[in-house]
Amino acid sequence: MVIDDKTGPPIKPFDGSVLIVDAKEVFWGTKINAHFTRVIQSPDGRRGYERFTTDARNWVAIIANWDAKEIGGIELLIKARDPKIDNNDVYYIIFISGATKEELLQKTFWALEEGANDIIIKPYTINGLNKKIEDLKANIDQYKEIRRNLKYAETYVRQQRYDYASQKLEIARNMPEAKLFAHRILYCEGIIYEQTGTARQAEQSYLKAIQAARYNLFAPAREALTAIYINSDKFDKALEQVNEAVNISPLNPRWKMLSGKILVAQKKEKEAKEVFRQVSEDHEYMKNKVEELCDKIDDIPQTLEDAMEFNTDNETAAKFIGKAQNSLIQGLFKEAINNYSLAADFDSKNRKGYYTAIAMANYKWYKGLKSSGDIPGAEKLLRASFLNLLDSIKIDTSFEPAMRLLARIFEIEEKSVDNVLERRELSLIEYHIKNYFKLK
Repeated sequence: MVIDDKTGPPIKPFDGSVLIVDAKEVFWGTKINAHFTRVIQSPDGRRGYERFTTDARNWVAIIANWDAKEIGGIELLIKARDPKIDNNDVYYIIFISGATKEELLQKTFWALEEGANDIIIKPYTINGLNKKIEDLKANIDQYKEIRRNLKYAETYVRQQRYDYASQKLEIARNMPEAKLFAHRILYCEGIIYEQTGTARQAEQSYLKAIQAARYNLFAPAREALTAIYINSDKFDKALEQVNEAVNISPLNPRWKMLSGKILVAQKKEKEAKEVFRQVSEDHEYMKNKVEELCDKIDDIPQTLEDAMEFNTDNETAAKFIGKAQNSLIQGLFKEAINNYSLAADFDSKNRKGYYTAIAMANYKWYKGLKSSGDIPGAEKLLRASFLNLLDSIKIDTSFEPAMRLLARIFEIEEKSVDNVLERRELSLIEYHIKNYFKLK
């Protein structure tokens, strides 16, 4: 406990770690070391992020400089909000500077849109800075229960334990602070609706989440809503969401990326790639994501042409194939699988190809969940992938795409197959793979 030299009352430190990233000014005239049990400095964003993700501390806040070296404060914020990492709801304050009032405003909106809890505009006063530190401590203490319930809900959603997630959301919804967190509650509710097959209700929840957020700035909900519009071919509504976001927050490259995804859905792949490459040039940290998207654009149609006769004369099936491709690019695997199944109902002569495509989607879904940790139920997707391929081979034992995919998945997942397949299924797969290599 520290005595404040100015006022005399003791300062009781909050039990938690605060990460200061390239923002030494926090220590000028403030008593942050007295307010928290651990205050850790990092000279740049890269090392700050490494410390945040590898150091098993009770992180309660990050205070970062927008212009931090190597990884800037806004990129660090986006990384820290990744739902796949622990502590992704950490309280985040960002220092912002700008040459003009307009630049400051646009940076502020971008930061709020990506989940910043508070902003410190340069130049600032010592009194103002002290107030921010005091608010930080007070907010962490005051809202810890509702944030804990929301964190549990979001974790249960990733684990596909929707009943548990809904229970935690209901607790959060009935807490006194619920109005301040309504955007997060509604967004999580929307994900549950979407993943359980009620897209219309998901759309309404995402819309309400955007409306509940400060200045309508809540990027995850707007992006999810736009994806629903894209997958239902409501391109005008999708563009309306993107344009509204650009008007509010023109610096955020997320919206240019999303406009590119709309072009992909409209079969304008060449134009989409140009949009993605422009984003890559303007924002270095987006380069890997852009390359991954461009690879998917190139890869997915080739993979599907290889998996089925793509010259279907059934317009309805072709429409569902297009939707499935777009869903795969966005990582919406359940949507992709549903659309392949619908296409198969209208195009039965290519059923073996659809089974193979569904197997590929199930396996990609499985890999995505496994990369997030040990998610309950992920093995069911691996099993489904194998069974889809067996269904395809049952139709045509010489179907090369199915055999090649079966052999490849079996090779990668050899250590897991005993846990997901019955003995009879395993023997059948081994038999087909053996014959496949004999023919080769």
